[in-house]
Amino acid sequence: MMEELLKKHCNLSPNNIALKDSEQTITWVELYENIKHLSQKIDYIPNERVAISLSNDVRTITLLITLLINGFDVALLDPEISETDWENIKGKINSDNVCFVSKNHQILKSVNFNQLIDLDMLFKDLKKQKLDNEYNYQNKMKGALLFITSGTTGSPKIVKKTIKSLINEGASHTESFNLSYKDSLLVSIPLYHAFACGAALFSSIYSGAALIVSKVFFPRLITDIIHKEKITILFLIPSLVKLLVNIKMEKRISLSSLKFVIVGTGYPSNQIAKEFSEVFKIGLTGHYGSSETGGVSFCLPKFDSYPTKGLIGKPLASREIKIVDDRGNNLENEKIGKIAVKTDSLFAGYINGNEFLDNRRSLWLTGDIGYRDNTGNFFIVGRESNAFHRNGKKIYPEAIENGLLNSLNNIVELAIVGVTNKDIQDDFIILAIVTDSSKIEESLIRSLFMKKIGKNYIPDKIIHLKSLPKTKNGKINRKKTSEIVFNYLTKNKI
Repeated sequence: MMEELLKKHCNLSPNNIALKDSEQTITWVELYENIKHLSQKIDYIPNERVAISLSNDVRTITLLITLLINGFDVALLDPEISETDWENIKGKINSDNVCFVSKNHQILKSVNFNQLIDLDMLFKDLKKQKLDNEYNYQNKMKGALLFITSGTTGSPKIVKKTIKSLINEGASHTESFNLSYKDSLLVSIPLYHAFACGAALFSSIYSGAALIVSKVFFPRLITDIIHKEKITILFLIPSLVKLLVNIKMEKRISLSSLKFVIVGTGYPSNQIAKEFSEVFKIGLTGHYGSSETGGVSFCLPKFDSYPTKGLIGKPLASREIKIVDDRGNNLENEKIGKIAVKTDSLFAGYINGNEFLDNRRSLWLTGDIGYRDNTGNFFIVGRESNAFHRNGKKIYPEAIENGLLNSLNNIVELAIVGVTNKDIQDDFIILAIVTDSSKIEESLIRSLFMKKIGKNYIPDKIIHLKSLPKTKNGKINRKKTSEIVFNYLTKNKI
């Protein structure tokens, strides 16, 4: 499947850029030739599972595609993996049977892989070896990527995505955003993140668009690349949007080549979205999905208004979203229920050591709670696992948090935490906030609660923190935040 796509691009646009980083540029023909050479050099790898330290550079991406097309399961690891992180995941990917690919052995002193593959040695004298015109790829339909994801829990899960599901994700984005070999995609988000890998890398592989990658995110560097390379699609996450908004450019650079700026893993505040569109003359396209489902929906920008918080828009091509009750029955518009997704990019299951936990089904429950409005747009209210009870009603922290953040400028970030009160079988509402240098009266926060959600839901305690713990993709780590709150309450005997 991947081989056929590569051959297609070689025939239709042989001299077009396939991959480019700050040091190297290769065309589709060169990429395909390198893959064939590498395929012969990796014949000696005895394992079917390989862990790869995935950097945003041409060589590592080329090797990743080569491993996939030869039927390997490839675990994508952060190049800066720590000893602690490795201890948390090594049992789940069965590390005794894993080869590791890296060019930085210093990081791996404590990792203790059975076999270590040196990236520099793999690419040394790559094209000097004799090459068959038609290399016979082994097990070319068996390859899969293993994404290490923690979501908002902080507990790692290994998500297996097959080549077929990844190609389908590329096809969905290609159709939804009308991509072709004329487009140039720019990504500085690490490609070991499912959003960047699925939406950027596999959209390029499917459509033939050039993929420009950057290892670092310096706002001026990114704007220079957009201008120089005539980038048409830029992939961002909310924290990077904020960095771009805050840059002060002495000379305004034209970014008129951009057709879409796609923001994954959440959407920035309306204020940041407004400032971005004013500075760069283009709105932000929201992108909703997960490691398990791939991209699910998108929300196109409007210059005269900004998305209601929680809006995730309409389904991407070849996706179907439903709102269902606890029994799986479809709910009417405006009714809140569980968000279920039908997609041809659904993951194959979770990896847990030698055990493969198959979680495939016709409809995948995302764990999000939401509703569909009368225009066909979908909204998220919160995560089912984060909900708690107050006065007989379910409270979804995200809904409250989003409303408060847009109403109080002095609050940098906040988290709502429910703490069980065993005496009355109800939950305390704890508000953990991070503020800027300006002071904010607690009475103002409480009055805002009363105005927006009613007096029965005013927080019982407001805790001021220097920062909130985050997961690697920048989301609030709910588990660690709850632990901080619990320790605070215990220490102060509340």
